[in-house]
Amino acid sequence: MLIDNMPLGCTLQDSANNIIACSNGALRLFREPDRKKFIKNFWSYCPEFQPDGQKSQEKARELYRKTIETGEQKFEWMYRTATGEPLPTETVFVYVGNKRGDYYIGAYSRDLTEAKASEEEMREAEERVRAMLDSTPMAISMWDEEGKMLDCNLEALRLLELDQKIDYIEHFYDLQPARQPDGEKTLKKAQKLIRAAFETGYQRFDWLYQTASGKPLPVETILVRLPWKGKYRLAAYSRDLREIKMRELEAREADDRVYAMLDSLIIGCVFFDEKGEPVDCNERAVKLFHCRDKKDYLRKFYSFFPERQPDGSNSREKAHDMIHRAYKEEQVAYFWEHMTSDGNLLPSEVTLRRVKWRDEWRVVAYIRDLSAIREANDRAMDLEVESRSARAASEAKSNFLASMSHEIRTPMNAIIGMSDLMRTDNLDEQQLRYLRDIRGTSHLLLQLLNDILDFSKIEAGKMDLTPVNFSIHAMYDNICSLTKILLRNKFLQFRSSFAKDLPKILYGDDVRLQQIVLNLINNAVKYTQEGYVELQMTREKRQGHDWLVITVKDTGLGIKKENLPRLFGRFQRLDTRENRGITGTGLGLAITRQLVELMKGEISVESEYGKGSTFTVRIPLVEGEENESENSAKEGTRVEALPDAAVLVVDDSPINLTVAQGYLAQHYIKAETAASGMKAMEMIQAKPYDLVFMDHMMPEMDGIETTRRIRELSGDRFRRMPIVALSANAVSGMRETFINAGMNDFLIKPIDPRALNKVLAVWLPKEKVTFVEAYGSEEKTAEPRDCGEENPGGGQGESNLVIDEKKGLANIQGDEKLYMRILEDFSQFHASDFTSITSSLNNGNAIEARRLAHTLKSSAAAVGAERLKRIAEAVETELTQNSVCRGKTLEPMEEELSLVLDEVSQILSRAEKNRKDDSVLDREKALALLEKLEPLLDTCSSECVDMEEEIRITLSPLGQPYEVFAGHLQNLDFFSALETLPDLRRAIADAPDTDSA
Repeated sequence: MLIDNMPLGCTLQDSANNIIACSNGALRLFREPDRKKFIKNFWSYCPEFQPDGQKSQEKARELYRKTIETGEQKFEWMYRTATGEPLPTETVFVYVGNKRGDYYIGAYSRDLTEAKASEEEMREAEERVRAMLDSTPMAISMWDEEGKMLDCNLEALRLLELDQKIDYIEHFYDLQPARQPDGEKTLKKAQKLIRAAFETGYQRFDWLYQTASGKPLPVETILVRLPWKGKYRLAAYSRDLREIKMRELEAREADDRVYAMLDSLIIGCVFFDEKGEPVDCNERAVKLFHCRDKKDYLRKFYSFFPERQPDGSNSREKAHDMIHRAYKEEQVAYFWEHMTSDGNLLPSEVTLRRVKWRDEWRVVAYIRDLSAIREANDRAMDLEVESRSARAASEAKSNFLASMSHEIRTPMNAIIGMSDLMRTDNLDEQQLRYLRDIRGTSHLLLQLLNDILDFSKIEAGKMDLTPVNFSIHAMYDNICSLTKILLRNKFLQFRSSFAKDLPKILYGDDVRLQQIVLNLINNAVKYTQEGYVELQMTREKRQGHDWLVITVKDTGLGIKKENLPRLFGRFQRLDTRENRGITGTGLGLAITRQLVELMKGEISVESEYGKGSTFTVRIPLVEGEENESENSAKEGTRVEALPDAAVLVVDDSPINLTVAQGYLAQHYIKAETAASGMKAMEMIQAKPYDLVFMDHMMPEMDGIETTRRIRELSGDRFRRMPIVALSANAVSGMRETFINAGMNDFLIKPIDPRALNKVLAVWLPKEKVTFVEAYGSEEKTAEPRDCGEENPGGGQGESNLVIDEKKGLANIQGDEKLYMRILEDFSQFHASDFTSITSSLNNGNAIEARRLAHTLKSSAAAVGAERLKRIAEAVETELTQNSVCRGKTLEPMEEELSLVLDEVSQILSRAEKNRKDDSVLDREKALALLEKLEPLLDTCSSECVDMEEEIRITLSPLGQPYEVFAGHLQNLDFFSALETLPDLRRAIADAPDTDSA
């Protein structure tokens, strides 16, 4: 019973080696339920060979023999279970004898399957640990308490260029220099560190090895004490520092190079900390201020500031303000007056730039000495004074022309611009006449000035032609429209004809050709009191060449035969007694002849005194090609900018800035402004502009100097940014002066809208503009803008309204002011269109009638008069196909045009009433708005710019105080805007009481 219940497998074998009995434990161990079968076939449960290679039965007999001799044998034995699975066991043979001399062998077997599996797992774990240690990118070794190395990983061998661990373990101290970099002996220091690690449990230090090939190997080593089988051992972890040391060396060399470059700069450089205090500088700064060394300069830094700058500001306060601005705007440049250590003044240009420094922002100042420039200017002035007497005659003429150009053109720019932009819906008839007289006389004065300047250019031989491909049809239409305006105050008939065989596109200087024709027409209109003025454009072939023939005929006073030879002379006016009421310089025809000759053409005149004159111009006809570049406007088209177009206007005159903004607004450009060259540089460095208009004559730093400094700034965008001179100085040679100074183009003041349109077409990025037919022409290149409502008014997808205001506003992107101006122009220039078309048809001039219908069609579309547009379009189509127009096509135009004009008058009256209603000041609302604005301005928040419309509606009734505030806000000068708030509050308090409800 005891044996059967044992967990061991027990068998009994007699002296003949036969199994005679077994326990239940043996049956369980071998998984054999049949006892008889197990006893009978016992040896089948042993494999033929044991794991050591011996045959199982031979090894068993040997073990039996030893058991008989010794009484007991203990060993491992491999069996197989009844199912064929390996069965490792620990077996004990015991000798059992009796009195008869017989003996038995008792075998006790314990299953080792689980034990063997556990040993295998331990071996695998040890191999994994060894693999991880050997793949670790750090050299690892183990040490005993006597400082002897016990083991290491493969990375330690790789670092030291060894093949075997024994070489590392036995020759460890041979792989180090005799002394460490601090001069201490290696062996002594190593033993000291090992003892310290055993005492404290942790040591970290830099160490220098030496590889097997003799190369130095700097490492960072950490010694860690750890328990091991009842004792302490040390684990050493070493990290290769060669790459880190190399990078540190490179960084030091880079720092040395940076200092060398900074110290060799010809400008001073100063580095400020987060508090705005100087902490470092270059050698040039030390030399500029005559200091001993950098410490001396940094210590005395603020003593180099005079108490006040030339503009009256406190130096220390202004310096801190400029540093504050540099943190916000990235870069600030300004003039500064320093004092050197020996008390001399040092005029300089200072540029503050925000830079990244260790994840924070700092400011660096660059100081350029302007002493040499000032001395050079002084020397140049002395030389100018010395040579002035030799150039007196020539300079008197140049000064006169320059003064006339700038001093007269500058106020004229304001007069013409303001009168063009001035609203007229609130003027009575007498005021409208005054305004028309202002416009007419100012344009006349401009023409006189242009004649003088053009003549000056021609006389100096600097009048250049600029040939382009242009539409002669568009030029003809434009000349006819302008002539109509000239004839507005005269009871004269204008006749015109255009030959059908003229090509659509010519190649030549369209601007000068138009000037020739308009000069002749203007001359004819001035000297004709009744009758007509006629323009003809034809084609002529003569001497194997094609000629463009322009004929201007009038029924005016005519020219006496004796005066014909003097007709094209300079400053010639004939019959001054008879013509004393006619204004002019006597240069128009002289200029015309010179321009014709520049074009290799000829001009002639036929006249009968008292009956009129006929001028004939022949110009070589060169056909052009319709190959305009993608970024240029075709004839008759107007540039419209997209919202992201960025334009800057630089001018020291507030009036000129307002005029320029008004003209640019007509191209959907919300231009920013700068009132000085220095301010322009600040804005240009802070923001990339697509186009800059630069005034010439400005105080302190003129447009040429400003442009030169912009071009010298580092960065490709400053070299590529288009800069257009905007100047009243139009004397001969100025264009070349501007171009040589780095500008790209030249626009003369007063601004000519067509010239401005051409400049915008050439220099604005092509992806930021669209081209549409100019006002009064059919829109071709731009789709009508969505007005936010489909089929307003119903009816077959088209409006039945007389005027669809929503559609008209949508055509100009919702600009109500511009829409009112368009309505005013429509009322002024199209009221007599039906009469003019009818008159042209009665005179057999179908071309003129078609042109008028075409213009009316596009103008009607612009204001949203869809029915009138369709009627005019039908007339134009019929006149294109035939030279006559049926009555049923033309008759509806008269009634519809009258309806449109009546509704235009109503819309303008309603707008005037709304404007007056909006001009009432709401005191409570105004004061609440100022409270809201004050913290925004104090923190220079751009949110206040987004409130521009609310500010205008609420504060504009205040008049001048609001205009000053709005000007500062528009220039993003938040501090100046903040300073005007008290003035606004006083103006609100002084305003008349109103019902805020």
